[in-house]
Parts: sequence; structure tokens; C-alpha cells
Amino acid sequence: MNYWLSREVLAWTPDVASWTSTDPVRAKRPYEILAHAESVLANAQTALALSDAILALKRVIDSRLRHLDELYRFSARFPGNKVGALERLEQVGLAKPFVVKQLFEIRNDIEHRDLPPPSLNRAKELVDVAWYFLRATDQPCRCWPRELTLRSDALDGNGDKPWIIMCPPSSPSGMFRVSGWVPPQLIGREDAGGSVEVRPLPETQLNPLRDGQTHVFGDAFMSPDTQREVWRLAFAGLD
Repeated sequence: MNYWLSREVLAWTPDVASWTSTDPVRAKRPYEILAHAESVLANAQTALALSDAILALKRVIDSRLRHLDELYRFSARFPGNKVGALERLEQVGLAKPFVVKQLFEIRNDIEHRDLPPPSLNRAKELVDVAWYFLRATDQPCRCWPRELTLRSDALDGNGDKPWIIMCPPSSPSGMFRVSGWVPPQLIGREDAGGSVEVRPLPETQLNPLRDGQTHVFGDAFMSPDTQREVWRLAFAGLD
């Protein structure tokens, strides 16, 4: 029989103790393009050179966006015609799109409207924008979180801290695997509003196996909003 896990566990302290290293060459590629853009700017004497640097900076962002979607498939997990790649990253706590979109708009003006590029100083500011975007997304590009541990700050009657592990699915259609020990009041037989529905695995059942805590182990059905929150916690736990 399925049961419901309270969303209170999402307020516990996140930590990622298990992750998979990704391709370091793929993560390094945007920095190579960024170095090229900086080199062009250092010697820019014409408007055409400034334009070339801006186009290269757009390639920096595009390279990182493609890499993140290859890793996490957020476009498939959270589809929507009105939601772009940057907005999806914002939803999981990885980006603030406003400043990056200014770079996109400037690039589009140059590429599609044949407008002149910005000043050299403005172009250098956009180099910083690209660099900060890469730094903000470096960890999830280098480490794929396998297990997110959420640990309560409160001790139970035995002096132990309740905890829950959530394992994100590699497939967009997959379910999160959850396991851990939580206070029994965080478990219900019906949805209390925003709770996470858990389907016990065939070989397990919900049992109070330890004084003051209840064992949880199964597959979790999560709404898109709850999934986004778990991803935010996972990326926070990588830091």
C-alpha cells in the first residue's frame, strides 16, 4: 500500500555525498571559447572585431546550456513551449537569466539586424557575465548528484537525527528512489497537501523498526514543482 511522506523533509539540511564525475573535457569547452573571446577583445580595433567577440560569448553560454541539458534532460523533464533553457535552470536554482539574456539580445541585434556592437567596456562586462555563469554552473557540470541526503537538525528520543535519501532518476520518465528514517508523524496514509507519495518496493513494507523513527524505502511520485525543489536541494548540496 502506498503512503505519503510530508514535504517537511525538504526543509532539512541537504548534502550530496555520492555523485558521478562527468566528462571534464566537455565541461572545459566553454572556457576555451571564453578565452578566445577575451583574446579577440584584447586586440579589438574595429566594430567587426567587437561583434566577433560578442558572437563568441553567445557560443560560451550555448555550449554550457547544451551540456547541462545533455546531463539532466531538464527540457524533457519539464517541457513547456513558454519556458526556455535559462528559465528551466532558474527553476532548479542554477541561473538568474536576466543579465545573460541581455547578452542574447545584443548578439541577436548584431546577427539578425546588423546593428553595431556595444562599446569595448560593455563587451568586457559581458565577458564577466559569461564567466560568472560558467562558475555558477561548474559543479553540476562536473558532478552528477546520485544521492541527496536530507538530515533533520532535531534529535529523536535516542539522540539520532532523522534522515532521508533521495536518488534522482537518470531518465526523465523515471521516479526518485527514497530511503531513510523519519519521525512517524511525517508519514500518512493519505495526501495531507503537497506530500510525496511513496510506493514501497515489493520486498519492503513500512515498518516502525526503530523507536521514534519509521523506515522509508520505495519509489516516490513527485509533482513537477516538488521535483524542481529536490533538484535545487541536490545542487545546493554539491557546494
